[in-house]
Amino acid sequence: MQVWLGYQQSLRPSQGGLTLNVDLAATAFLEPQPVIDFLCRAVGLRSPKDFARLTPQQLRTASKAITGIRVRLYSLKILQLIHLACKMCNNNEACLL
Repeated sequence: MQVWLGYQQSLRPSQGGLTLNVDLAATAFLEPQPVIDFLCRAVGLRSPKDFARLTPQQLRTASKAITGIRVRLYSLKILQLIHLACKMCNNNEACLL
């Protein structure tokens, strides 16, 4: 993970006219990596095969970890595997997709 610093600026109306508001901002960027590897690290699994035995707590952790992350799909086969894994979930609310 990398943290990038920058400035966020905006013009705001005030009683004396427009005011320039400048704030220091920081945002985190994740390094490009396969989603499975990212989720294994986030949940604390040793291998992707362990996804078959996730506890409800681990499913919630994985779901929170991937929320808001942009994922680029390179293969339809991967999507089909993820869809199949979701069908195997007992609790649809805890499913990742």
